[in-house]
Order: sequence, then C-alpha cells, then structure tokens
Amino acid sequence: RKAIMDAGRVCRYQFEFATLESFSKAVLQRSCGILIFSGHTLPSGHLLLETETGEALTFDPQCLLTQEAEASRLHGPLGLALRLVVLCSCHSSVLAQRFIDAGVKHVIAVELTETVLDLTGRVFVQSLCHSLLVGNTIQNAFKHAQWLVRHNDVMSTKGFSEAASVEATKFVLLPSGSGDNVVLFPSQPSGQAIDCTLPPPPVQLPRTRLDLTVIRQAELFRVLRAISRNRLVQIGGPPGAGKRTLACVVANYLWQRHWFPDGIHYAQVADWRWIVALEASLWRLFQNKGSNNQGESQAKQLHLEEFVGQRLVVPGSCLLILDGCHGLYQKCGRAFKVWLRTLLAESPGLHVVITTRHVMNDLNTLDGVHKSGQDYGFNTVEIGELVEAEAMSMVRWRCHG
Repeated sequence: RKAIMDAGRVCRYQFEFATLESFSKAVLQRSCGILIFSGHTLPSGHLLLETETGEALTFDPQCLLTQEAEASRLHGPLGLALRLVVLCSCHSSVLAQRFIDAGVKHVIAVELTETVLDLTGRVFVQSLCHSLLVGNTIQNAFKHAQWLVRHNDVMSTKGFSEAASVEATKFVLLPSGSGDNVVLFPSQPSGQAIDCTLPPPPVQLPRTRLDLTVIRQAELFRVLRAISRNRLVQIGGPPGAGKRTLACVVANYLWQRHWFPDGIHYAQVADWRWIVALEASLWRLFQNKGSNNQGESQAKQLHLEEFVGQRLVVPGSCLLILDGCHGLYQKCGRAFKVWLRTLLAESPGLHVVITTRHVMNDLNTLDGVHKSGQDYGFNTVEIGELVEAEAMSMVRWRCHG
C-alpha cells in the first residue's frame, strides 16, 4: 500500500485475503488488470488458499482458466482482462505457464525448484508496483525490483544480506524476453491512488505482540472452528497460559477478514462482582463506543441504578470477548449463565467468547431458561502450559524482535 501511495499516480487497488472466492473473482472480473498473489504454491502448480476457518485449501487454477476458455468459446473471445500476473510464491513458474496458455501476456513468478523468503517477496513487490506506476516498462520494473532485493537495507538488517543476491535471481519474467517495450501505465496522471478495499469493521481489542504463527497454531484453528459453528465459545486454562492473547489474536484474525461486519468488542470483566455492573459496562461499550471497564471502582461512575431491569440487546453481527469470567461465575453462578443465554437469545447476530481459569462445563445445561429451547451452540477450547519446543520458539521470536 505504501509503495502505491508513494508513486503519486491515480489508480485503483484492492487487497484481499486469498480465498477461493476472492482469487476466482480477481482472475475473472473484467476490471482487474494486474493480479499479485503472495502466498504458497506447491511444486505441482496448486495454490494453497484459505478456508473460512483459516486452514489451507489446495486449489488448481487450471480449473478456473479452463472455465474461462470454455466461456470464450461459447460467448465469443472475451479473454482475460489481466495484463500482468505476479506470483510471489515458491515454485510458481509452473503455474505461470498456465496463465500464459490462458492468454495472459506477462507473468512474473519464482523458479520451479526455488523457495523464496517472505521478506524478499515483500521488497520485490513493493519495488515492482512503484516502478510500474511511474511509467517504467515491465522489463525495467522487473530489473529494478531485483536490484532492490539485492541492495535493500531491510534485507541487511534482518540478517539476509548474504542471501539477497541469490534471492533476487529466483524471480523470472515469462515468456522469456517479454515486456521489453511494454509500459502498463504510460501516462498515468498524478494524484492519489484509490483504495477499494472493504473498510474494516469497528474493533476494540488490547494490543498483543505475540505472533501465533510461532506457537498455539492448533489452538488457534480450534477456536476459529468453534466460533464458526457455535455462538458461545469458552477458552479455559491456568493463569499465564495465554488465554487473553489467544482470544485477541483470533479476534484480530476475524476482524481482518470481516467475519463480523458490525464490530468486535473486548471487555475485561475479571474485577466485576455483579451482573448489573457487567451489563452497565457493556451498555457503554456498545452504545457510547467508549473504553471498556477497568475495575469495580468505575461502577459508581456508571450509575448502576439506571441499568437495573434493562436488558442489553446487541444489534447486527458482532463478536464480544468477555475476558476473565471465572470470578463473576464463582460469585453469581446460575445468574451469570442465565444472563449469557438471555443475551444470546435477544441478540441473534452476536457471538461470545469467554476466557476463564476454571472451565464451566454446565453453560449449555440451562433447562427452562428459554421456552423456545433454542440451542445456541457451545464449545470449549482448553489450553495448557506451552510444551518445551513451543516455549523455546517463543523465546527465540521474542529475542529476535
């Protein structure tokens, strides 16, 4: 995004996570002139795309390109609108040939036998986009991007200075010799680029620096699957196990992918002792968009008597994280369970994730709470202390950061 904005040229761009739907749309829609894929490609030419629960989906784009060719045969030579495809992923040259066979004039890919660093891919794509937008030919922009990979300061500071020269040679422009005199943006007017990416929904989360690609991957996917199938999910584990961090990283993942278009909200409830105090805090969180509660001393500021007898209803499709529910559950017991079920019943688009030190196994056994007997779905994900290998990975990641 920064490279596009720094070019100072009028254009339209959009960022999407690589799902089957978004990739197919980018290939087939007539308004997409340049497609940049940054991800994973298998030596067979299959892409690894995301499923809705964050898992890998193996996909052969040949099916998509064959479908386009068949449509052109039946309805006339429509052809792909793509003028350039950049496959910034390992082993992608075999896939590049499939795009060329489908009619794409120029494809940049990585050699079939090579893997490429994520950092290399970012530096290469940023340089390529900037160079193309300011009016360079495809060939010159390609060479410029290779040169910047070799001499970029970021590569040196991250410890990849010796590998930079080798990394730069892994990219190829296909067909061989193409793009010498082709300028994709010959007279692009100066101005601000237009970001067509769907704006993110509102979010209120505490910041976390932990990268869960290092640890807790299995738990991350378990929580994602649980949220996709249930409206009430419980994350349980001992103090210091990382329940809050896991919940917030999952929420951030869902926020980036627009799972809950009306917002994701976080409330620290460990210090609350009464249901009415919790509900008053959530009233402010959802209606006034203020910061969430920081302690029971704030209860007086909320004028709790104003909320007695009122029921909280959360409109739209939202995710609510209630962090540290063990104290409230131990003190209020059944009242807390009834409140949760009532909240879910009266807010049909709401999903709730709670964290607790003590797993509450009876949250889904409230007979008679709702006459309809509706099942809102309940799932528990328990986490324990890190195993030694994961703990060492986190230490190395922290030291490197």
